[in-house]
Amino acid sequence: MNRRKFLSQATSVIAAAIAQSSFAVGLQAASSEPEVRVTVDPAQTLAVIPPDFIVLGYEISSVARPGLLSAQNVVYLQLVGTLAAEGVIRVGGNTSDYSSYDETGQPLSSPEGKAGSVVNQAVLRDLGTFLDAAGWKLIWGLNLGNGRLENAIEEAKAVTTATKKHLLGFEIGNEPDLFPHRGGHRQPGYGYDDYLREYRTWRDALRKAIPDIAFAGPDVAGATDWVAKFGSDEGKDIKLLTHHY
Repeated sequence: MNRRKFLSQATSVIAAAIAQSSFAVGLQAASSEPEVRVTVDPAQTLAVIPPDFIVLGYEISSVARPGLLSAQNVVYLQLVGTLAAEGVIRVGGNTSDYSSYDETGQPLSSPEGKAGSVVNQAVLRDLGTFLDAAGWKLIWGLNLGNGRLENAIEEAKAVTTATKKHLLGFEIGNEPDLFPHRGGHRQPGYGYDDYLREYRTWRDALRKAIPDIAFAGPDVAGATDWVAKFGSDEGKDIKLLTHHY
């Protein structure tokens, strides 16, 4: 999904809606009302934002660029550390559903729908050093779009080995609700039940290979009903519910 276009359209719609709403009329009327005082009680805590609330999202094509997410990239590491002492790096994006893993192959950072990005053991090892130095956690997306389960298992093993304690879990597929509309990943009519069957096939195979593996999902773009259904169907098994908008 084009995020810049989405945000631009959303901003225009919201601005127009506010201008025409009773809320705007209420604000105008309130200007003539008596002054209202609000008292803040710093001794009362209503909610606490967790220390790892900040998340940075990366296309898998970024990880495929040697030296980018590495402890050797001191300047960028300092930037991330300035943002927060704890946080989460999420690797996925549209390019993840065109990607593959090759242990000793040449890494390749490729745009969406082109040759397909390739990550190898070396760039994953670099990612591990980056997470060690930053102290952040990781969510990693696997290629359900056009990938092979056997390759995903090898990739998951390599990611687990490289990132160790920093790994929060794996997402299976990126924005699967858009699969029929993006890159021909699936035929028209592909829906939640189809995704759930595929997810469970991959989940079971991955767990057989990596018994203590953790999962997040459904990682959809706009289908909020998928989130509710997935929470009901997989909520006792997953570590995190994920949704983009």
